[in-house]
Formats: sequence, structure tokens, C-alpha cells
Amino acid sequence: MTEATKPIAWVSAAPMDSTRRRQFSVDIIEEDKKRGLEILRRTKSGSPVSADELPKTFYSKISQDNKKRPDIFMADGWWIVSEAVAEIFMQHDLGSNQLAKVQLLKMNRKTPIEGSYYCLTFSEHKESFVANRSTGFQSFGNGLFCLELKNENDQVALSATALSQPDLWLEKNFHMAFFMSDRLATALKQAKLTRFFSLYRCRILGAE
Repeated sequence: MTEATKPIAWVSAAPMDSTRRRQFSVDIIEEDKKRGLEILRRTKSGSPVSADELPKTFYSKISQDNKKRPDIFMADGWWIVSEAVAEIFMQHDLGSNQLAKVQLLKMNRKTPIEGSYYCLTFSEHKESFVANRSTGFQSFGNGLFCLELKNENDQVALSATALSQPDLWLEKNFHMAFFMSDRLATALKQAKLTRFFSLYRCRILGAE
């Protein structure tokens, strides 16, 4: 097996990047704070939510966010992706992960922000991370892990379980990161949409 044919996967360090977090208010929290925060808590933990629970409108809090937003960013704790990214995601196996069309409004709460956007929630999990064959991560000593602030390709090792569907997932007990298949990452790269994903290649054990 050559280097070019070895199976691989990718990890996104975007959740660790503070520049990906933007200041927005969200309709479901403004309308019912307790219920809205409970839904947000479930999405952050990777628990399933129904389509009718997801936000529909986000309101910019600062003038800097009135302009067109990048292809992936976090708004008040929710992941938002551009229509271009969403279209590629929808061409792949998302499993129970969800994409829901949302509207982003400027500070005046009337004028739409340029572009079309989708809210992305994660509810698919795998258990393929192999800590004793990986580097470039932190262990919290209680079975929880996260990436280090500085990363390189091939530091994270995954078992062959990572090659199963779906194409986008969270790793159990691995915080502040999400993972994607090589086929999904390749599609994003071909469309020149990976700039804000902070992707790093993962080794698949048994394929080295």
C-alpha cells in the first residue's frame, strides 16, 4: 500500500479557535431562555435534537458581524456553515447530524446578512481514537481528551472504526474537535472551502 492509497481521516481543530466564535443572539433563547439553553446544552454534548427545536434566526450583536460570514463559525454556541459547505455536507452521509436553514440578521434585526447559512448540529459518535498511538493531544486524566493548541498532520491515530459511516462525527470523550472522512474533506478541499476548518490528517491504524 502506497502513501497515496492509505486510508485516512481528518480532525477539525476549529472548535479550539476563538476567532471562529462570533457575537450573535438567537431566537429560541430570547423567546424561552430556559428551554433554549437546554437545547443548546444537548447540541454541545452531541445529543440528538429534533428539527423543530433548532434556531431559525440569529441577530448580530456587534457591527463587525454585520458583514458576510466565513464558511464555518460559531454563533452564540451554535455552529453555522455557509450554503456552499452545507451543499457538500448534504452530498455525504451525515447520519443523524443535522443541517437546518437559518437567517442571519444585522444589528437592526431587519436586514439580512449577505449569504445563505445553515445551523449544524452533531449527534453521531464513534470510538476510534487510540490514545497510546497518538501524540499532540492533552489528557485530563479521567478518560477525556482534546487536541493541543498547536497541531500537525498524522499526530492523531484512529482505529479502522473511523472508516465506517457517517462521514462527519464526534469522538466519544474527545472534546473541542470534530472528525470527518477523507471523502468529505476531499470534497471540501476541491471546492476550496477548508480554510476555516483547521483540518489535520489522522492516521488509520493497520493502514500504515
